[in-house]
Amino acid sequence: MKKILSIILISILSLFLISCKEEVLYTLTLDYQNDLGVVSIETEGDIQLPIPEKEGYKFLGWMNGDILFEENKIKEDVTLYAGWLKLGEKFNIYYDLKGGSMPSDAPYKYETGVKLMLPIPTKDHHEFLGWYLDDKYIGNALFELPDNISGSKTLYAKWVDIAEYKSITYYTDEGVLPDNAITKYIPGRTYELTAAEKEGYFFRGWYNNRQFKGNKY
Repeated sequence: MKKILSIILISILSLFLISCKEEVLYTLTLDYQNDLGVVSIETEGDIQLPIPEKEGYKFLGWMNGDILFEENKIKEDVTLYAGWLKLGEKFNIYYDLKGGSMPSDAPYKYETGVKLMLPIPTKDHHEFLGWYLDDKYIGNALFELPDNISGSKTLYAKWVDIAEYKSITYYTDEGVLPDNAITKYIPGRTYELTAAEKEGYFFRGWYNNRQFKGNKY
């Protein structure tokens, strides 16, 4: 009987200690890098970051080191720094055309805080696929410079030889093919096919044979 009472008392005491345990608080420090200076707050983890302003600058986001912090929760003490882009500065643009030719009105400077449409070069028997900030063509192709960058930039033109393209022939069975349907492709690359339309029918997909066997494209 005493053993049972001891177990009950221990259980009640454990529940009491758990209920008295304080919530863990983390310190979030925000360095505004402007007139507001540095602000520290304590939080249980959930946060909503402010959007500060600074005359003559564009706010780029809160930075954790050199990484943009986009979370709405922290699990440890964190110091974040406001990232600012000074507006109105001008920087050079250098082009590596890879054998192409530049139009006469191509820009060779850009201004911070302003988007800039990039020129479309030409090259005999080639199609232009876009500009890249890396000569290995890593990342997405650029057709305009965004408004949140700074510093001189070298842009690398990416081309594809038109001879590498293969044609696509569609048999629509009296259906209608949209104008934006692709009619050529390069083997090994992924493309999105467009559905055909036919009044009174639901489009079920494209096949590479008239018997509609095998995988649907």
